[in-house]
Amino acid sequence: MSVAAGRETGDRHGFLARAAAKASRSHGANLAHPMPPASMADGLVPIGYRSLDPADVVGSYLRNAKGALLDVHRHGALLPDDNFLRALIEAEGIRKVVVSNEVLAVLVGERLATLGCAVEPYSREAAIDADLGVTCPRWGIAATGSLVQDSSLEGSRGASLVPRVHLAILPTDRIVSTTADVLSNFATRTDGMPANIVLISGPSRTGDIEMILTIGVHGPVKVIVCVVDP
Repeated sequence: MSVAAGRETGDRHGFLARAAAKASRSHGANLAHPMPPASMADGLVPIGYRSLDPADVVGSYLRNAKGALLDVHRHGALLPDDNFLRALIEAEGIRKVVVSNEVLAVLVGERLATLGCAVEPYSREAAIDADLGVTCPRWGIAATGSLVQDSSLEGSRGASLVPRVHLAILPTDRIVSTTADVLSNFATRTDGMPANIVLISGPSRTGDIEMILTIGVHGPVKVIVCVVDP
């Protein structure tokens, strides 16, 4: 380690080489905590989710998302219809909307614009004053009812976290069984893992202040999920 122009610098490759050399060394047996024999695994029940029905992944998502206090709606089309959007505008007092740079989110934004909302592409400035953020999550996790937002999609995280209400358009072919499936899908991407992913399991809430549950402290007060057919 050296100091140059007021900044610390180091030999990254040298450090990693030393770490790799130590990791490759053989280690003696741990006499205090020996490994159990492989035969002990015989007859064990594999770990799973009681909340997940493998035969009905979409139904599991709908049930578990409702349990996580997401406002979930099932639509048998690619987009929610105008009657649903009108009801949303009236119920939540929606006037300003930001949308992420995702095809379904943009299409919903166009419909909201025809219904009288001021709609803009996501930016930090626009999101601060927005009543509604519209996204199309990368994945939905059936076992937990969670949504997965991906930082490689422009506006995906910000539109889901900054506005007062979050509207997520989730196609059924993006619903996977468990968090492990999400990680496996990311691992198969040619560009690798995104810089950041956000798992949303309901509206923002905290109980740290005098043990009183408060909604909307760190994000939207309401998360609405429209499960649609692709």
